Amino acid sequence: MIEKLLLPLGLAFIMASMGLTLHLRNFRAVFVRPSALMLGLFFQIIILPASAFVLLVL
Repeated sequence: MIEKLLLPLGLAFIMASMGLTLHLRNFRAVFVRPSALMLGLFFQIIILPASAFVLLVL
């Protein structure tokens, strides 16, 4: 019961803390070098699920 309350609150606190540390220059870097963002998205969307599938099949 306590896990259902404390875990979401803890996660929300951690996410808010990380979000508050961002500056405008962090977002500007995405527009200056969008290739890094695209590469990260490619690995998250294509490579990560594919590698998990391969590990499951083996």
